[in-house]
Amino acid sequence: MHQRHAAATPSRCQHRTLTTYYAWKSKYAGLEVSQLRHLKDVETELARLKRMYADLALEHHASKDVLLRNG
Repeated sequence: MHQRHAAATPSRCQHRTLTTYYAWKSKYAGLEVSQLRHLKDVETELARLKRMYADLALEHHASKDVLLRNG
């Protein structure tokens, strides 16, 4: 039973890899290198802004809790 499961694993991995490849290809096909670089920069900036928002939201809730306790 264990060998059968082990034999099935490579085909599952290969299927996942092909699925990822085709998803990537459909998303990025036709883009120029400069467009891909710009997209990467935009995604990096978006991640930075999301972290900044999360930090500010946490500070806001902490300040709100302190005000309610002292209120």
